Amino acid sequence: MGGTLGIMLAIYILLGFAVNLIAPRFSYDIERKIGNIFLKQYVDEKPTSAEQKIQELLDSLVIQLDEQELTYKITLINDPLANAMAFPGGHILIFSGLLKEVESENDLAFILAHELGHFANRDHLKGLGRMIVLVGISTTLLGADHSVTDFLINSIQKAEMKFSQKQETAADLYALDMLNEKYGHVGGAKEFFMKISKKNKMGHLRYYFTSHPHPENRMETLSKEIISKGYLEKERKPLHEDYRL
Repeated sequence: MGGTLGIMLAIYILLGFAVNLIAPRFSYDIERKIGNIFLKQYVDEKPTSAEQKIQELLDSLVIQLDEQELTYKITLINDPLANAMAFPGGHILIFSGLLKEVESENDLAFILAHELGHFANRDHLKGLGRMIVLVGISTTLLGADHSVTDFLINSIQKAEMKFSQKQETAADLYALDMLNEKYGHVGGAKEFFMKISKKNKMGHLRYYFTSHPHPENRMETLSKEIISKGYLEKERKPLHEDYRL
């Protein structure tokens, strides 16, 4: 098992570098087609009023972009999960549980800008490509139903987490600049992390094996960047009820 894992890790690292080089070069037309495949299950016939309101906020951020190769679209999912995700093709999924956690328009704007940061760095395509590489290697060497496959996939995924954390940090810093551009200050950049940090029972050590940095680490990184760039932190705009389901 150790030898097989070593071979898989070596191949995965080499192909992972290739994916990171190739993914940013995918045409936006291909990206849109990939996104449509993955999002068929989420497509609504008619957007809700909350979806439309969040879309307006997203559009107010998108106008800051120098180039708009994609049409960015919000899809609101009625689910208690407090999360947002960037999907290929410009799709941003917002889970309704997230709207119960954010307290201001600024908080929500930062989250949307964070997802735009992933699009700017094409992280969503890199992550998808590495996952395809991972599954392909494991099934080729061991077969899809091999009893060791799940163990090996989980092992490599844990090694991958630290790379994902770097992507999350880069997206946070991207969102910070965008938030300042929109509001003239960065109030709302740290408050969401502050709230979930108080609710979170996971220690810093366990966060080593997750795809996102610890909320406290994210706040610390943002605080340093705010000081470095001389950004102001002012009063936030309350989140109107129209944003909620």
